Amino acid sequence: MSNQLVREDYNQSRPRRPRPKPQEKGPLRFLVEARLVGALIGMKGSRIRAMETLSGAQIKIDLFNQEEDGEKPEKAEVQVFGSNHCRIRAKELVECIIRWYPPASPDAADEAQKAVAQMSIQENK
Repeated sequence: MSNQLVREDYNQSRPRRPRPKPQEKGPLRFLVEARLVGALIGMKGSRIRAMETLSGAQIKIDLFNQEEDGEKPEKAEVQVFGSNHCRIRAKELVECIIRWYPPASPDAADEAQKAVAQMSIQENK
């Protein structure tokens, strides 16, 4: 009986850590135009924090390394971590922001539509 009391006392004294949200597979990954990264992050990170709060997911944006010739990267990778529901909601929020900004060129408009269609196809797999 004393062992049980010791165990109960030990369990009560340990600080409880929040359990991480279950994550299905790996992060959801998709590409966006590099020129839109600032719009996604927002002033001092306000927009990306709002998207994380609304979706319940963690969002990370990585610009691809600059080329050796010093040109700016054209694409950035968005990684979304969390449960499947949270990841899908975060992706919808990112797409909503992207739709507010016109494409850089007519060819880019076609590429953007293809990219959104491809993201939908990958999501259904």
